[in-house]
Order: sequence, then structure tokens, then C-alpha cells
Amino acid sequence: MKKAIIFLCLFQTVSNFSTVHTTDFKKALTLVQNHQYQQGLELLLQLAEQQPNNPTILYNTAYTFKQLGYITDAIPFYERAIALNPENGPAHLGLAKAYLATGNFTDGWQAFEYRMANQKKYRQEYPFHNLTLEDLKGKTVLLKAEWGFGDMMQFLPRYAQVLKEAGVKKIIAHTFNPLVQLFALCPYIDQAISLKEPATGYDTQIPALSLPLLCSTTVDSIPADIPYLQADPNLVAYWAQELKKVDGNQKLRIGLCWQAKPGIFLENNPLTRRSIPLERFAPLAQLEHVQLYSLHPSILSSRHKGLEEHSGSALRADSNLKWLHQFGPDFDKTNGRFMDTAAVIENLDLIISVDTAIVHLAGALGAPVWVLLPSVAEWRWQLHQTETPWYPNVRLFRKKKEQTWSDLIATIKELLCTL
Repeated sequence: MKKAIIFLCLFQTVSNFSTVHTTDFKKALTLVQNHQYQQGLELLLQLAEQQPNNPTILYNTAYTFKQLGYITDAIPFYERAIALNPENGPAHLGLAKAYLATGNFTDGWQAFEYRMANQKKYRQEYPFHNLTLEDLKGKTVLLKAEWGFGDMMQFLPRYAQVLKEAGVKKIIAHTFNPLVQLFALCPYIDQAISLKEPATGYDTQIPALSLPLLCSTTVDSIPADIPYLQADPNLVAYWAQELKKVDGNQKLRIGLCWQAKPGIFLENNPLTRRSIPLERFAPLAQLEHVQLYSLHPSILSSRHKGLEEHSGSALRADSNLKWLHQFGPDFDKTNGRFMDTAAVIENLDLIISVDTAIVHLAGALGAPVWVLLPSVAEWRWQLHQTETPWYPNVRLFRKKKEQTWSDLIATIKELLCTL
């Protein structure tokens, strides 16, 4: 859906603004579409200089700056495009992510409300914008899931804790079906139900990604009382015995996650692509004191459509991956989605992962996590930091544009030698 919004805005263009130099503008968009961002940006900057009051050119210039990771350079172009066309929702959302990435949460969360395309309908359906935490005391509040699994792990139970401490009587998590069992174990959530089921008996409903706005969250006030999720203790005990059979409790246990969800817009840009071919991690297995565990579903029972295709040749079912321990076909199936993963994480010493839901699960459980980020990372990780205020137990490893993933993994290998 996000991908569709972006390209709708890219192509709303020439017919609406007759003063655009049609040929040059189409050429610029083609360059951007083909990931030739620098060349496209140069042409867009020329057009923006010629037509400084054209919101379409300004928006696409900002968008291209952002794709290249030049976030601060994108901001004035977004702001100018919005000043000329205040109803441009994609520009508001792009500006929101730029503000958040640069630490301007005050303006960022306000603009982030434009992630909802129909503002009038959104505010009618979710009439919470004039409420404060004080108004919610003694109430039953429904927190509505949106976006992805990782987003919900990062925001929904974290802010459920804040609401509970503010005096909310009951919190209902209306969430994605695979998260129901996990969220039901959260001590701050009174009831977790699937989005497939109707929710009733609440006083106010709030979309999960609007909670930072409601709570006036700044960089310095991010609620980071970790852990706020927990694994099933029976499964933790079970997997403690199973892992002992593998490594005899004699090695450094590292959980590995190398593949983000295929097909989403971040995976289409080489600069924002999060997934790393599995074989790049093989050098870590050369360390004799390390045992690597896959935190992906079993190769033979992958639930992620296209996982083998997008993960590199080493993930084929006929591969002999002796250096990577994989769990069986029932993993995260019989006991529920993420349930085995959470219990295994509780038995590991370290998680090394690309930017995907596993990071948020492990982060919320309080496990040590090393995150490998592309050269242009998502807004939530901000710009240059090696730590994140969202998870005090997470360390960020950012790939520089001149680096390869192998270079970054070599750095991680050196660090593991000291553990």
C-alpha cells in the first residue's frame, strides 16, 4: 500500500501542472524509477530552480533526496510543496518521516497522522485527538493495529504500559491474528483479539501509531522500560533443553535473521534494501566458540512466500547448511506465530538481524540485538546513531554507501572474537 501511495504521487504530475517541462520531468521520474537517483535528482533540482512554485516538482525532489538518504536536504522541499498544496498527503507523510529521522518528534508525530489517506474519515472514526491521558483514566481503550508486525511490537504494547500507568482501566489490543497469542502474554494488555473479530465494549479507540502523538513523545521521553513483552515460560524451559542438545551450553548462542519481507517498497531501492544473502553470514560460523541459529521458519516449511527466491542460493531446500542450525517444520506453527521464536530468543546470548520484525520482538523481550542497517535506514533508526532510544539493548551497525554487506559482517566477526 505504501508503495502505491508513493508512485501515485510520482505520476500525478504532468496533466495537473501544465507548466512542467513535460519531457524533462518524465525523464527525471524514469531515472528515479530505475534507481538512478543521483541523475534524477540533478534534473529535478534544475526543474525546481526554473519553477520554484510547482509543488509536484518540489515533492518529487524531496522524495528523491530522501531515497538517497539526504534527509535534511529533503525537508525544505517537502515543506515548500505542502505550503503550496496543503492537501498533499504523501508530502506530509514524507515530511513526517524526515522530521522523525532527524529527531524533530514534536512536528513529526503531527505530520505522521497523514499516513491515513482520508483525514476526514480518519478523524471521524478515531475521535481521540482532543483527548489527553487524563481524559482516559478509568476508561476502556481499544488500541488498533496498523502497518506491520514489527511496528506493532514496537508501539502497541510499549504504549499500553504508558496508558496503564496513566490510569486506563482496560486495554484491548485489536491486532493482527499472528500477534494475538504474543500480546495476550503482555502484562499491560487486558485482552488481545484478532482484527478478524469485531471489537466491542470500549470507550475510545486509538490507532497504534498515533500513540506517540497522544503521549507527546520526544526523543528524550520515549518510554523504554524494557522488557514489555514476554515469552511463554513453559516454552522457554522446553527450548532451553533443545538448545542444550545442539551446543551443550558450551558456545555463544547467536540467533540469525537475514531476510526482510520480500516485495515491499524498501526492498526495491538498493540503498534501502534490508535483506542480506544468507551466505554472507557464513564467516561468522568460522568462530569455534559460536553456534548460529536460524530465526526464520524452516526452509522446508517456509510461510513467507518468495523467501527462498529472495534469500540467495544458500537457502534452497537442498542446501547443506551445517553451519546454521534450523528448527523443524512445527517451529512457530503448533504453538502459535512468534511463540517459539520468543522462547528461543530468551535462550540466546545475542541476536544479529536485518531490520525486520525479529528486531522488535527481541528488543521488546530485552535481548541483546545487533541490527544491520542499509546505508539509507528507516526513519525509526534516525540518521547516524549506533544506539537507539527505542531499545537500550539494541546496537546499530550501519552500512556505508561505499561498503558491502561482507565488509560490515567482517566488522561484526571481529567483535564476536572478543565475546
